[in-house]
Amino acid sequence: MTKDEWYKQLFEHLEASRFRSSFHLKQKNIDYINVKGLDVIRQHAQDFIAKREAPAFIPKDGKQTPTQGCTMSSGHRLCTDRSGA
Repeated sequence: MTKDEWYKQLFEHLEASRFRSSFHLKQKNIDYINVKGLDVIRQHAQDFIAKREAPAFIPKDGKQTPTQGCTMSSGHRLCTDRSGA
């Protein structure tokens, strides 16, 4: 299956979805798109994804939250410990 065929099949499935078809642009959004143009809207989307979405590689992933000696982590354990000890 080529990339174009895959996209065609994807969009056909999305069109058939009752959930997806329940969303509609409001007139305000349609007017904004008509004023700005699709090229600008696409650029906004690319900028948003590049700046706001998480990067593919996070250098300190899993290491940014201290566990030993951290008052938050100790306090959380105290609040969730229900053994009564």
